[in-house]
Amino acid sequence: MFLVISVFIGIYLPVQYKFGYEKTKFVFAVIIMASPFILPQLLRMNQLDLVFFFDYSLILIYAGIILISFMVLAISAFMSMKYYDKADLA
Repeated sequence: MFLVISVFIGIYLPVQYKFGYEKTKFVFAVIIMASPFILPQLLRMNQLDLVFFFDYSLILIYAGIILISFMVLAISAFMSMKYYDKADLA
């Protein structure tokens, strides 16, 4: 769940800083409202085979997921700061 939220926030915040709240609120509202219906359908269509994950230690898998989540958040923060620095706040 931390990875999913990190990816969503990691995409949402830089896009919002770049294009503004008014331009992005409708698109992300639709994504948030549609995700409970679309994601289960996508999972059912793909029939993902995640058996190869069971070859590794559970601690190693969780550590990898947490590391990826922090990397996504760090990249998002860097991009957000870059866009925010260019904004005229006057």
